Amino acid sequence: MRSFFSFHALPLILATAASFFIYADAQAAEQGYPADETPWELTPPKLVDATSIVVCDFSDPSTPIDGWSGRANVTLTRLPDALEMRSSVDDPYFYSPEIDALPPGKLIVKFRASRQNTGNGQIFFNTTHSDFCEENSARFEMPLDSEPHDYVVELNPKEPIRRVRFDLGGSAGSAKLYRAEILAPVYDPLRFLNSEYRSENDVDVLAVTIANESDSEQNAETVCYLPNKTLQETKKISPRSTEEIAFPLDKSTLFADFDVILKQKNGKTLERRFFTYNEKASEPLNAQTEGAILRSGPLAVRFSPALDGAEIFRNGKLVAVLAPLFCEEGDGSAIVNWKKSAEQALDELYSPNSGDGAPARRLVPALRSVSNDGKELELSVCEIPLDEARRAAGKNIDRVEFIGASVGFLKFKLDDDSLAFEYSAPRKIHAPVLRVLGAMEQAVLPGSEYLEKGEHSSSSADIETIERIRVAPPVSWVAQPYASIVTDRVSATLLYDDPKTQPIFAVPDFLDGLRSADDASRMNLLSEYASGRVRFADPAPIEESILWAVRQIGLPEIPQRPCSQEEEDARILAAFTQSYIKTPEGWMHACLNNDPPYSFRPSYGSDFLSTIWEITGEAPETPRVDFGGGHIRNRRRQNPDRLFDTRGRFMALSRKISARQQRRLRLGTQRKLHL
Repeated sequence: MRSFFSFHALPLILATAASFFIYADAQAAEQGYPADETPWELTPPKLVDATSIVVCDFSDPSTPIDGWSGRANVTLTRLPDALEMRSSVDDPYFYSPEIDALPPGKLIVKFRASRQNTGNGQIFFNTTHSDFCEENSARFEMPLDSEPHDYVVELNPKEPIRRVRFDLGGSAGSAKLYRAEILAPVYDPLRFLNSEYRSENDVDVLAVTIANESDSEQNAETVCYLPNKTLQETKKISPRSTEEIAFPLDKSTLFADFDVILKQKNGKTLERRFFTYNEKASEPLNAQTEGAILRSGPLAVRFSPALDGAEIFRNGKLVAVLAPLFCEEGDGSAIVNWKKSAEQALDELYSPNSGDGAPARRLVPALRSVSNDGKELELSVCEIPLDEARRAAGKNIDRVEFIGASVGFLKFKLDDDSLAFEYSAPRKIHAPVLRVLGAMEQAVLPGSEYLEKGEHSSSSADIETIERIRVAPPVSWVAQPYASIVTDRVSATLLYDDPKTQPIFAVPDFLDGLRSADDASRMNLLSEYASGRVRFADPAPIEESILWAVRQIGLPEIPQRPCSQEEEDARILAAFTQSYIKTPEGWMHACLNNDPPYSFRPSYGSDFLSTIWEITGEAPETPRVDFGGGHIRNRRRQNPDRLFDTRGRFMALSRKISARQQRRLRLGTQRKLHL
């Protein structure tokens, strides 16, 4: 594999290391990156009902508070309409009474509360075999006011819950709990799992896998709106099993988008829209084909007559496609809100018919103009009824008799090695949906993903928690407004103008059906308005693409240090020698008071001792050494050749660091947690 480094690029790469941190764990790096299955669900389980299990309504004066209790320095008072908590210390919390064993699996806690303190909230629970801990918890945000608000928090215990702990705010003050309810959610037994685009007996098919997660057989009537035809089929899916349905595709069809609908006996439906591209149906650039073509320098962009996609050629070689030119968020699979909050799910459950009841509509493109020099093209974004859009699939959308005027636009302009774009729509759309063809060599989404050959995005190899799903990472995670993918065909870099725009990143493109893992990788933007450009270059180590992007947007000024290293060391040392965490029995990992009984058990933790040793050069005299002790482990802070072992002794590192680890360490690699 090509080296990530070049001596010319090194200074700038080091200066912008924050743009492409790799969240690498040393142990995971030693073992290599497993080719774990992509943890993505096209359609997550759909909430269809919620059964109330436990209700405690303090707005009813007859509801007792027996069994409710608070931690030390927290008092509970029964008000006429609420349970009031008052705390003289930070990190206040209180417990519910013991609950008759609840069923394991997902539960929803719905409650109404207000507070007069600061900070956000958290729900903890214990079970028959585990205590209150971070794993047994869920966080939620609390508005910065003292008004009552309704909260919905989803819990996922592996064992029956015995008791619930409410952390309402993180500081001293007061809070009120008006009502609390625990509900058991009921999900639709059927859902889409994945799709695959493949050839069977000389026939191209899109194979869609459907799962039945219930204990009973499910009948699903499948309706598929293919180009120019509709297929219907009824499938019986056995309990706790999956069923694959293969939809045939015309080999001569270059681009296709179609809907798959599951109709169930109870009248409920599941829908998913698929987009496919068949490279075998592509013709050479110099062939006589219909559709507009833009040309500039080495690039050519050929739009399909139906405007359902475009092919991008570089020096006559097909390197990428736009498929589709745009599509709506939520049209089929909700990519950004793929994991809906419990509050969203309940809102949809209790208000399924919110709105004016108008028939569903879809945004589609229509050709507006092509410039005389053949370098610019403009499309109208039009809105038509959904059933008409389905009937028009595979036809020339330009000839559809639209109902209503244009509601937006999408512009493209070729400029030598770049394709500039700008769009505006009435709702959030994915545009332009760029699929870079070929086997991925390297890829980067600054601050969120850095991939080498054989790796894929949203992997659990570097992040094991749910934050590993980085198809649409929070904008705050993205350090610079670009994304880049290098394949064996091309280096493609998507650079966008507004850093607040949501990027979409899937390597390989597991959001849509693929022939293989090397078929294509996807990157695009999601917004009501966006602008930027995509640069196409010869395949090269990805630092070349990074350098190009950084030169376009520049670097922020390096902030001035607020104090010298000596002053910083003195402050840190004072925290260990003069603050309340220091007690005659050792150090506490956090402090609420420094009088016995201590808030947290003191220890002579190796985390504390190693920090003091690194600052002063001397290890403190202590009667013993306890391993750990701090919230943040301090195994190797400034001296990478030494650390404490599990018995508290200094020891030399004996294991070797691989060349790959060394390369990532030189880039400033460090473990980064999104909390």
